[in-house]
Amino acid sequence: MKRVISLIVTLVAFTVVLSVNAQETLTCGTADASQLVGERHAQIVSGQTVPVYNGPNGLDVGDFGTEGESIFLFDGPICQDNRWWWHIAVGEFYDNWMPETVNEIVVLEPYRFIPVAPIAFDIPMTDPVQSALDIPLPTVQPADNPTDIAFVDWDWDTYIAGQWYQPPDPMALQLPDVYGGDLPVPPVNLNDVYFVEDANLTQGQLALLAQNGFVVVPGNVPQFDDIYRQEWDHTEGKGDFITTDALLHSLFLTYQNALMFLEMNELYGSVSQFVGEGYLGAEAQYQEAIGTALEVPARNAAIYYAVALSLLADGESSYLIGYNQTPGFAEDDLIPSDILAQADPTILELAQPLIQMALSAEGRIDVPILDEYEEDFSQYKPRGYYAGNPLLESYFRSMMWMGRITFRAKSETETLSGLMVLRALTQSSDGYQEWQKVADVLNFMVGPMDDYSATDYVPLVEKNFGNAFAFESLSESANLTAFLADVKELPAPRVNSIPLPMGIEADQVDEFTRGFRLFGQRFTLDGYIMQQLIYPEVGTQQESRALPLGLDVATALGSDMAYLLADDAGATAYENYTENLVDLREEISGMDGNAWLENIYGGWLWALQPLLVRDADTIPPMMQTDAWKRKDIHTALGNWTELKHATLLYAEQPMGGLGGGGLEPPVISTSYVEPNPLVFARIAIVATTLNQGLESRGFYDTNEFTGLTSTSGALDSLAVLSARLAEIARREVAGEPVSYEDLYWMQESFDENLWYIRYTVEEWVTNPPENVALIADVASNATAQTALEEAIGLVDYIYVIVNGPNGYHVTRGGVYSYYEFVQPIDQRMTDDEWRAVVASGDLPARPDWIDLYFSE
Repeated sequence: MKRVISLIVTLVAFTVVLSVNAQETLTCGTADASQLVGERHAQIVSGQTVPVYNGPNGLDVGDFGTEGESIFLFDGPICQDNRWWWHIAVGEFYDNWMPETVNEIVVLEPYRFIPVAPIAFDIPMTDPVQSALDIPLPTVQPADNPTDIAFVDWDWDTYIAGQWYQPPDPMALQLPDVYGGDLPVPPVNLNDVYFVEDANLTQGQLALLAQNGFVVVPGNVPQFDDIYRQEWDHTEGKGDFITTDALLHSLFLTYQNALMFLEMNELYGSVSQFVGEGYLGAEAQYQEAIGTALEVPARNAAIYYAVALSLLADGESSYLIGYNQTPGFAEDDLIPSDILAQADPTILELAQPLIQMALSAEGRIDVPILDEYEEDFSQYKPRGYYAGNPLLESYFRSMMWMGRITFRAKSETETLSGLMVLRALTQSSDGYQEWQKVADVLNFMVGPMDDYSATDYVPLVEKNFGNAFAFESLSESANLTAFLADVKELPAPRVNSIPLPMGIEADQVDEFTRGFRLFGQRFTLDGYIMQQLIYPEVGTQQESRALPLGLDVATALGSDMAYLLADDAGATAYENYTENLVDLREEISGMDGNAWLENIYGGWLWALQPLLVRDADTIPPMMQTDAWKRKDIHTALGNWTELKHATLLYAEQPMGGLGGGGLEPPVISTSYVEPNPLVFARIAIVATTLNQGLESRGFYDTNEFTGLTSTSGALDSLAVLSARLAEIARREVAGEPVSYEDLYWMQESFDENLWYIRYTVEEWVTNPPENVALIADVASNATAQTALEEAIGLVDYIYVIVNGPNGYHVTRGGVYSYYEFVQPIDQRMTDDEWRAVVASGDLPARPDWIDLYFSE
């Protein structure tokens, strides 16, 4: 307020004093327009004596400031005495006015930082590798934006109405027809590039930088925001390279934490209710069925629920909600341990071996409530963010049991047992409603159940057994036969997670795996892709493909380069590999934006697709090289690993068969946004959809301030941040100037914006991870006793040469470090185990295909 009053007084005094000598018609130069802009920096360019107005005493004439000195323009310009005058701040002086010209000589000009001249490097100029990608696959046609998102009504202006910065609607982003930007065309002569010496690169790394215009080197940095907050000094002119990796990691953080807080605050309680009611109903119907033909199926159903309930009970003491740690169970809720205390001891005794197998989380045994059904209990090892939290561990094991155990349609006994499980749920007071609530939110977050669930079976039950679901009707063999005939007409599951017997053929998988799961794992497109590219779909009994590669997913989504890399890895040698990829690509090309955004998981894959298939006309030459295409694949697979980590419990895992302060500083640095606008725009769309979808389901309507409500704020921040970056990247691609305000924001605020998203979601986590390293197993082969692990380590540096006011200069950013390796099936790794490996430095080899741009 004092500064405002001072400014008003100064302006009044200035007008009074100077107007005495003013001409009747004032002009301020032939152009009659100032060359400076208020609230920005200028610099003194003349060493001559300069008149300075400093208050009521009028003009002082003297030396004010030195040539080249930076000053801040508080206000102006005002035309007086045929000059433009500016209210300035320099050093300790604030309330002074200074002319833009003196005697038609420019005194002040827009500030421009001039860095120290580049030094010479003796680095040879080698042309980048740019292969002709002639492969036997159809080109994937990327989907346009959705016109109708399944879960929300898109209204960007309303969504951002309360935000301090309001970027354009990411759904409306349009790329130019051709690239119009000014990134260098590699190779680049490093002798003409600023800040190369500051990167402290080896000769080999410098050679890659010159050849490709960029290079990736080990960073060993814990967090992405650390990269942008470390010493890469903007005051020396060095700018950032803002990567898709950094924002995709923020999408992972917000999504995973939203899912985790949902489980801790909402889903654990809902699952406890429907499992509790299911058990009570199953025990009651077992007592009723004793001595009848339904006795064994009814007993099996009670054992099934007893396992799920016992696994849930292990974590119930940790069911506390919000900042005040309010008990999660209400007075009238069913509490697992209370039910178990009154449960039939015979049922609990029969359930105990299965409970112990789930707790030990290793080995494969036949499940006695099913017919010759072997379960892979290594899947029950809590992994990802579930490990170490008693509540989440118990939830993980119980949901894994309900998500994997299948009452197969090929067996009448198993089918009757599954129907008794379903009957106990649907005949309860509100268990089925709680089941539907959980199913709805997981459909939204991850995707639909792949195996048959209550949603599929209830209409067939009503048709064949009647609405009452009576014992007498279930006992009629003709009714069961008709029911199974209808089940065979249902669409077959698309991903198999049941251990297959030795020698099974592709056309036998459906009969072996079709069946009912109480809470089946979810169908995902990438899981389906991997299923279609392993045995028995690919290969033969003699030469079977036991496990997929991450490159399979990248290839199917559109990357021709990924196909060549998979070919180098030997994938195309397997029978039907290429043929199945042809079908997969045609299927993916037929998906429109609405299909991708049917759930958040699909939207996330849609956000990754512009890394893998792009319009060549809009891509900078630097990014048409093999090196950058491989970097894009690496980014996609690094973030895909995080997606698999976040949904490890729910996404059905393919199972193969045979085989194996002060004044505002000037803009000094020129930062650059990775010129892939669609990735940033789609991140904004997915974040907005996730936030609005959770809000519409009432998950933010709570009197408790929780981690979930806090995550809502992080999703808001991510949506706005990504939309802003999408528009900056669009301008770069189109060759339009990036505004001063955006350059200033990237220099001064981007790092804090990125950090704030992580801080917001992690402040509710008791022991947040110290770094980004994590691991997820994504496919298994029980026969070969192997699991495919995808992992990321610490954050690497990427150095990219871009253009700026002074010419080419090196920028720095952060990218994923990605690993893929096979692990014994009973040694699936947790995050803590993987992070210990990362800390030791004894890491598995990185993919060999990154050698075109990565150097130790």
